[in-house]
Amino acid sequence: MAIATDTKLEVRQQLALKIRRWILQCTTEADSGHPTSSLSATELMTQRFFGGHYRYDVEHPARPDNDRLIFSEGHASPLFYALWAAAGQVDEERLGQRGKTMYGHDLSEYQKRIEAFGWNTVMVSDGHDFAQLAEAYHQATASQDQPTMVIAWTVKGKGVSFLENEPGWHGKSLDNDQLLCIKSRPSVTYAQSPGV
Repeated sequence: MAIATDTKLEVRQQLALKIRRWILQCTTEADSGHPTSSLSATELMTQRFFGGHYRYDVEHPARPDNDRLIFSEGHASPLFYALWAAAGQVDEERLGQRGKTMYGHDLSEYQKRIEAFGWNTVMVSDGHDFAQLAEAYHQATASQDQPTMVIAWTVKGKGVSFLENEPGWHGKSLDNDQLLCIKSRPSVTYAQSPGV
């Protein structure tokens, strides 16, 4: 059984919503974790996993031609587990732990640094847009002569309005009231945190 047959856009959008909810539920129940880091990369990884760009045979995990998924940002591990849950198995961010990162959302700075090491880069202006992501992964797959990195502009805490681009949420989970409010809505995004 292979992952990543190309699913329809509507299905990927629904999967992204489900993955967001799992991220929030898991980090809230654990009273630990980094939900905002995970939320910022949800579309990036949902497109990668379920948009026909990730090759992995779950029944033969040792196959040498399987893609490997490595998160350079360990804080996004709730996303890692939610992706595999969605598969039926078990980025660049402007905000760091204590404020803006050195280059913020200046993607050209990241591009220059990566290309200086001989890598090809594919730039994505909206890392939450499935069409842009599909095209970027298509371009990355087509590059055969050198390693390729997709660099995407994302919003930390994407999908939950009171978390989006808000400092002070690093390593913090939602409280139960916040989670219940989100679960009662048809989509994850809502205007303000209960009790705020």
